[in-house]
Amino acid sequence: MDPIDEVKRTEQMLIQYKQKYIQVHQVRSSPPPFPICSHDVIHQTIDYLAGAYHTIRSLMEKGKYIYAAVLARPCLEWALRLMWCRQEEDGWQRIVSYLAAETLKAADAEKAQHGSSPISEKARKTLEHIRSRSTGKIPNLKDMLDAIVRKQSSSMASSNVDETYTIFFKGALHQVAHANLCYMAFDQLASDTFRVARAIRRSGIWIINSSHDYIGMSQQDVLAFINEYISGFELPDDGQQG
Repeated sequence: MDPIDEVKRTEQMLIQYKQKYIQVHQVRSSPPPFPICSHDVIHQTIDYLAGAYHTIRSLMEKGKYIYAAVLARPCLEWALRLMWCRQEEDGWQRIVSYLAAETLKAADAEKAQHGSSPISEKARKTLEHIRSRSTGKIPNLKDMLDAIVRKQSSSMASSNVDETYTIFFKGALHQVAHANLCYMAFDQLASDTFRVARAIRRSGIWIINSSHDYIGMSQQDVLAFINEYISGFELPDDGQQG
């Protein structure tokens, strides 16, 4: 499939999945506007990814694959985090506490430098409460992938997850996101330059695999739904193909 068309179809898939999700779990209409539960994280992640996919596709159409790759990295990174937290007993609590802690850390640094905080005192109190409920830190991306791989029930799924670090997080997306001028100077022989389309497809599938049971979709429902947009998609026993 043409890489640009692949991103377009993944974008369409996630937009339609969002409609399915909000039919069961409405977007929060009252404060706080930031994630304090699993559904908040899922809603905001889907919104971020769908918007990013659209921008990534526009950049690819202009031949700007370097900038598309930079934007593709956080999409895949967040999809990985959601997949990891679904396999941990206290995953949601840990990831929401992590978000609160990182927000407070950034706000404190800005206040120390300029004397004013970018968040309100009311928001701060809520975030401090969320942070205090942490049951442990979240691992780095490599350790996250290793933890996921150990829990896969098929060699295909294990290989699929395991290669993500080598090809994307240590490979193309990492090198471009950190402006490795030497890496970017070489002609990319792959038709999917910097593996952008592969990363987008994988992130979209992982988001769905990480949340479909919250809206009553079975694995077979997921298989049928994804195949409407990504031809040839197969779902192994653990549902972690991408």
